[in-house]
Amino acid sequence: NVTMKKIMSYILYIFFWLIIIIAYIISVTGYGLWKARNVKDSEGYLVAGRNLGLFVLAGTLAMTDFNTATMIGLSSFAYLGGYYAHLMLLAGFIGLLSYTLVVAKRWKRLNAVSIAEMFEQRYNKNFRTLASGMLIVVLVLFSPAYLKAASLFFSISLNISLTWTVILISMLVLIFSVAGGLTSVAFTN
Repeated sequence: NVTMKKIMSYILYIFFWLIIIIAYIISVTGYGLWKARNVKDSEGYLVAGRNLGLFVLAGTLAMTDFNTATMIGLSSFAYLGGYYAHLMLLAGFIGLLSYTLVVAKRWKRLNAVSIAEMFEQRYNKNFRTLASGMLIVVLVLFSPAYLKAASLFFSISLNISLTWTVILISMLVLIFSVAGGLTSVAFTN
């Protein structure tokens, strides 16, 4: 009888957290789609109309770097490297601070939509093509790591297969990205 109560308590506990995780996923995706209704043109889609508030902009920049891949990866580095793993955090902080102090104002003055466009304005079209190709290669290499880390987290949390978790995450991200571009992504972050 005591064992059955423990089992039922455990099942209710798992069910409770499962409901919270599913509600969270639905809420975040719904909020991103709701914000997408304000996207009316290509500037709204690509650069969120250039009017994200400081909190949303800082949050989306932070969440671009602080995600499941970095959490899982940095945790494993910290376990293996011990004290020296803190140097990676320090390097990341210095990098973001340097970007804020040196690059951000210049980027804003340039008024470009993408890094590739910035290179074309600053150098030439061939350099834009080279930069675009390099960015595509980097994204092709990094994206699977991000997707796998997020999928590992959610497949364990939701107790579904890794394959279905990858499909689910990919579809959700595709839906709100296509619907609202940077606006949806920033507010979903």
